[in-house]
Amino acid sequence: MDTKQLENKLIGFFQRCQDRGYPLENSRLREVETDYVLEVKANWIDKMNSYSKALDILIGFLWETTDAETRKKIFAISILDSEEHSQILTEITQDK
Repeated sequence: MDTKQLENKLIGFFQRCQDRGYPLENSRLREVETDYVLEVKANWIDKMNSYSKALDILIGFLWETTDAETRKKIFAISILDSEEHSQILTEITQDK
């Protein structure tokens, strides 16, 4: 699966974030060997008490909107700060 195919498979995830009141300002896929890191930035994340709460929300939406094949291609989710520096990188496990 290439980057464009993966982006298409994540459309439902991005829409779910928007629909549930957790819109992403910016997102991109960064290729790491044969997998990808999903990098995200959003104002609502900066306002939360902890990044782990934001990751719980994002990972929940990812599981609700994608199939196992898509999730296998996403090695991790990285939260970016306002200057787009990675603040946390959480590996996605295939078990939930």
